[in-house]
Amino acid sequence: MHPTPLPQPLRDPLADRVLFESDSVVVFDKPSGLAVDAPERPDDLARMVRRRRGASASGAYVGIVHRLERDVSGPCVFTVDRAANGRVTAPLEKRSARRTIVAAVRKGPSESALARTFGAPVETVARGPLGALIEFDPKSEKLSALYERANSILLAPMHLAALEVQVTQERSALVRAEIPAVLFEAIEPKSAFVLDRATLVRRLRAGLWRRARVLADEDTDLCRLVNEGGDALSGLAVDRYADRVVAHVYESAASLDQSTQNQLWSAIADAFGARAVYAKFRPKQANTLIETRRDDVAPSRPVWGEDDAQGRLVVREHGVRYVTRLGDGLSTGIFLDQRDNRAWVRERARGRSLLNLFAYTGAFSVAAAVGGAARSLSVDASRSAIAWLKEHLAENESAISDRLAHEGACVEVFGWLEGAKARGDRFDMIVCDPPSYSFAKDGPRWSSERDWPELAARVLELSAKGGLALFCSNHRGISPAKLESMLRDGAARAKVTLADVSHVSVNDDFAPAPGAFAHLKSLRVTLR
Repeated sequence: MHPTPLPQPLRDPLADRVLFESDSVVVFDKPSGLAVDAPERPDDLARMVRRRRGASASGAYVGIVHRLERDVSGPCVFTVDRAANGRVTAPLEKRSARRTIVAAVRKGPSESALARTFGAPVETVARGPLGALIEFDPKSEKLSALYERANSILLAPMHLAALEVQVTQERSALVRAEIPAVLFEAIEPKSAFVLDRATLVRRLRAGLWRRARVLADEDTDLCRLVNEGGDALSGLAVDRYADRVVAHVYESAASLDQSTQNQLWSAIADAFGARAVYAKFRPKQANTLIETRRDDVAPSRPVWGEDDAQGRLVVREHGVRYVTRLGDGLSTGIFLDQRDNRAWVRERARGRSLLNLFAYTGAFSVAAAVGGAARSLSVDASRSAIAWLKEHLAENESAISDRLAHEGACVEVFGWLEGAKARGDRFDMIVCDPPSYSFAKDGPRWSSERDWPELAARVLELSAKGGLALFCSNHRGISPAKLESMLRDGAARAKVTLADVSHVSVNDDFAPAPGAFAHLKSLRVTLR
């Protein structure tokens, strides 16, 4: 089966960021958070530019002549002709080229006080309840020096809004970069659902650069395209499943009129070239119980476009195949934010036994099976989820040496843990990714904030000597530090020694809003 072609708008994450292009000079609008040239990073702007232009070590030339610090956004200049380097670089190195800076500052300081802080007259561009946007000419001063003086009053990283570039020997051009949405959000947060259509489409596409690495992976056709406040679109997340997308709306369907919904669906489809858009209306509180298969919560059919597969779609992640059902309730069969964790399990699975707790459809077990695990056991209270595991395994039959060695147990997890301890069961690898809350009739009431230490103790008691474990929490109120503290409490109760505990960085496509920590917290553990 051939991979699903990448929809056109997703093929070039920099397409909407070209500010100027000639035979010798290219200027891109660098977003805040993207390094220009960072050899230690898997991707940076320079790599994306070279890939975009088809350049390689022996191919076309691409040179960096003006770079910005990672946090600063705005025009970043590259030459594609070595002969142009001198004339383009000289005014930038001397800082004689005109520049305009935009900054989001807290409420309080007057324009005259701000002028003293930034060393130049300032003009107010916009005001909001939390502060104001100001612009000024930094003259020849370095941006790092400005940051040092103004850091306490900045609400967001500064933005280079205009830069003079010597595009030919005789002509310069003032290249302008649109003020990023995150700066407006910093002074006046707004829901994604009150934006006009043109602004909405721009914001939907603005974060594609974060996904450049996963979008370039021909063996992966699913990822998050929009992650709420991390992409300046509060209340909205969008996931890619091949050429379909799923929109997660953190409002009830009844709170959005039909016109607003129709604009949202069509904007998402246009922004990403989606064949069909599915919708999930999610409660704002994680402990709110709802019927997930109601049509006003998770419509079974696309809300935009058509889907002749009726929602059942096989997708790929690092070449592993997973069955998804895009219209089957709030969940689709796989949690996209666990991509890097599944890769970690797969890379270490060979010859090991895996216990997958709260397994849902067993995606971790499938990754382990493809990675050569000797056996796996997926434990979950949902009969349909365990049946779904068998579908995943069948799709990967050619890559798994013994499908029968990978089993599912439809049973309440806490009760199963007690029996496993009594039997003396041991596993080389354990994955534990519980829900934030559980109100199951046939099991104990579970709360992440209260019960993690006891759960961690029971899980660690089943680990073999020198075993590996992955502990995850999606509870928004649990910080990475708190999760580690509860894990160590559990280890003390189980009387086991942890040789190593590592916090896992969130996938690039799930970057949280500025100042917040990611919803998914993960700890990778090695036992003595």
